[in-house]
Amino acid sequence: GIQERAKVRDLSVMIIFAGEGDADIQAKAIRTVIERSVMGILLVAIDLDPSNDELLESANIPFIFISMTLKNGKFPFISSND
Repeated sequence: GIQERAKVRDLSVMIIFAGEGDADIQAKAIRTVIERSVMGILLVAIDLDPSNDELLESANIPFIFISMTLKNGKFPFISSND
């Protein structure tokens, strides 16, 4: 999985709960990873509140949504068709 691939590349994985449907908790989680100078953000199965779009975009950190389909196509995502 993600942690095994990171380990091979001598990278660390930080997991932060982003509050499903809670814009304030999501914003706090995004700010936390931005402050840690991360190389990238994987947003796993989270329905990002639109009020946090700008916060995520303005961080200038690569990000991708995983395990979900974004209907507006605004952000990159990976999802399965099962």
